[in-house]
Amino acid sequence: MKAFVSGLNGKMSADARRVVRSVLRASWIYSTLFLVACSDDAPETIVACKPDSVQSWDIPPGMINAKETRMHFKKLYNDRFGEKSSEDRKQVLLAVSINAAGRVYDSQIVVSSGSTAHDSIALATARVFEFSPAYKDGKAVCTKVDLPITFPPE
Repeated sequence: MKAFVSGLNGKMSADARRVVRSVLRASWIYSTLFLVACSDDAPETIVACKPDSVQSWDIPPGMINAKETRMHFKKLYNDRFGEKSSEDRKQVLLAVSINAAGRVYDSQIVVSSGSTAHDSIALATARVFEFSPAYKDGKAVCTKVDLPITFPPE
């Protein structure tokens, strides 16, 4: 950019050079932001629903990444407790809020396991859930479902 603008120094007024520099700087900033926003590393924006828009459904949401979720759950559990943990069975009940695109935008513990470690693993697992949307009268709708998470994972 500097080389281009400095090459114009002899042919432009000072005000014109300032305008060109500003335009080039702005275009560089916007193109950089665009590339970051379009990259695979950019965080996905998950749209939340208004509390009054959560509805019942005719067709329930369906989990579309059960295998990946199960693997993630087992990894979190094994990292925390080891693969040969022989603890008693525990369960966490999560309330999972799903938007009209099928993305989880909130999860909360309805019934705790009594262990903060188990509860945090359940919440971390909920972050990777992906669903097909729920439908009401042929339209995708926001909804909330209760999902039990049972420990140890099978």
